[in-house]
Amino acid sequence: MRPVRFPEFVDADVTELARLCCLELSPEDTGLGRQYLTTIVALLARLQEVDVSDAPPDVAAERVEALHDPHAIV
Repeated sequence: MRPVRFPEFVDADVTELARLCCLELSPEDTGLGRQYLTTIVALLARLQEVDVSDAPPDVAAERVEALHDPHAIV
């Protein structure tokens, strides 16, 4: 499986998302929103890396939970 690439967000992306959600953001909130979006998408990309094809649903959930433990072997 090749690595998942994710976009780098810019303030205009956050501003447009806020507009679609009927939110008004300060410049500081826009910067934080950009950081949050980048982090969320990176975490989603990491979830896609977990191979659960051979695991029953309860074990698959354990493997995903292990992502929160930096010492876990997934």
